[in-house]
Amino acid sequence: MDIDEEGIIHYITPSIKNVLGYSAEEIVGRDLIEFVHSEDMDIIMKKKKEILSNPNKAISAILRVCDKYGRWRIVKVTGRNLLDLPAVGGIVFNFHDITELIEKEKEARKSERLAQTALNATHDMVVVVGFDGTIFDVNES
Repeated sequence: MDIDEEGIIHYITPSIKNVLGYSAEEIVGRDLIEFVHSEDMDIIMKKKKEILSNPNKAISAILRVCDKYGRWRIVKVTGRNLLDLPAVGGIVFNFHDITELIEKEKEARKSERLAQTALNATHDMVVVVGFDGTIFDVNES
């Protein structure tokens, strides 16, 4: 994605359709902020200031963006200020949808908490041991 100093999108790869459901034509000419969750505006403003004051430095953030169907997607965005490079003349961004990864991490933490609760609910002593004899956990009994 290529945006100008004001945040207007000048180019986006056609593969955006696979990520957010929009065609490139539906996005080009719009302000990037239109797609960002209102609670992430502070992050956007901070990162915008940082990227404008650090030409050529890669700046990253994790943001929520709205897809064409109204669902919030979590994306990792990395941008680089190439405004001074005549061939580009913009701020170039790459982003990756990490929604599923974040959801899987949440589920793993939830499962871990549930297992720990079950482990500690018994009055018997329980020791979780790996095949190599490594002790991974012992309940509170």
